[in-house]
Amino acid sequence: MFNLHEKKRRRICRGVFLVVCLAPTCVAASWAMVVSLPQYRWSHERALGELLGLEVSIGGIASPRPGVMLYTSVDIFDPETHQKLAHVRLVETWRESGLVTLRASQPELNEPGFHALWKWLTEDLRKQAPGAPRIHLDADELLLKLPGIVQTIHELRARLEASEAGPQAKLTFRLPGAEMPRPAELTISRNRRTKPPLFRVDLTTSDSALPAGLLSPAWPAIERLGSRATLRGSFWAEHSAGGWRGEASGDLEEIDLASLVNEQFPHHLSGTATLRLTAAHFDQGRLAMASGSLAAGPGAISRSLVSGAESSLHCVSPFAASKNFGKQPSYEKLALEFVIDGRGLAIQGCEGANRTVLFDGAGNALLQEPAEQLQPVTNLVRLLVPQSEVLVPASQETNQLTQFLPVPAVILKRGTVPEARNLRLPASAKSDE
Repeated sequence: MFNLHEKKRRRICRGVFLVVCLAPTCVAASWAMVVSLPQYRWSHERALGELLGLEVSIGGIASPRPGVMLYTSVDIFDPETHQKLAHVRLVETWRESGLVTLRASQPELNEPGFHALWKWLTEDLRKQAPGAPRIHLDADELLLKLPGIVQTIHELRARLEASEAGPQAKLTFRLPGAEMPRPAELTISRNRRTKPPLFRVDLTTSDSALPAGLLSPAWPAIERLGSRATLRGSFWAEHSAGGWRGEASGDLEEIDLASLVNEQFPHHLSGTATLRLTAAHFDQGRLAMASGSLAAGPGAISRSLVSGAESSLHCVSPFAASKNFGKQPSYEKLALEFVIDGRGLAIQGCEGANRTVLFDGAGNALLQEPAEQLQPVTNLVRLLVPQSEVLVPASQETNQLTQFLPVPAVILKRGTVPEARNLRLPASAKSDE
């Protein structure tokens, strides 16, 4: 037993109090003051923004476990326009062995954010250096808000890795209510080992129909298929110095023919269609070969299209000369098979002894397949675009010129009036009449 005098015992008690009670309290109070300062939040916003390449605003910060940060009420903005792109209720993040993991809870992505995501995947991804950190992003439920589409995406898993061969981003996801034996998969990569480097996109929908509008940032023309259009199948494309080349197969369903035809050409065609592509190949940004089938109906079709199919595609129209054949007759079914390649265009009807392409409500043939099975692809252009005073030869040489020059709208030949509806001619054309 140590014999300690009273003065020494007081010193020992004071030391124990300072070490055990006062020091931890001071440290905790100091830390609480630090984390409450705006500078602390700004440092985390800057770090998260540099990781994502965007501007970030964080509502609250906590550290539930060592090495794990929890951010609440996270808003993401475009660094140039400061336009809001996304909102996330909770983001949990941690680093381990060079891997950054982000777990997002209830993220919401608007249209500008969706376009920014595609831009980041297709453009900014190419700039990723081999030493860039690997990033894993997980979200059990993402809400996507696009014009005409409010889509929930489940089990979103995004993986970004940068290697010596090049960067690669892989996204997998499921749609609610869809039977998907495997998740849909999108892979975007850049192979720097080839000369020139190859940029590649692979998409597989896993037998589930995806809204076609999900591809609108990469392919704006797909919006012409209508807001209800869906796609299923597989697709791959590579881009190098020679342009895009790739293959596609699958189905485009719920195509709005009015949106596809009426808004682009001086004809009328309505109804819902399904396009089944057995195979499609494109090279240098141009379709090289495609085969498949088209089914549509019921709907209405302008007489100008029926007459055009008869004169341009050489289809047989038994009722075209009938007095009962109106300007926009209704049709019950449109069904055909097609092959298009460098040799030309071939069209076959799908039903009936005469291989009918178009039926009316009574089962009569409005159009039968052409007797000439192989014909120039330009005949399809003549069908969709009426006779015009602005004509050039259809050749690769003229295409190289016209794609860089201003091209006028259709100027009809004098005496030629489309039967679907009146054209709105430009002022210059009206003055010539």
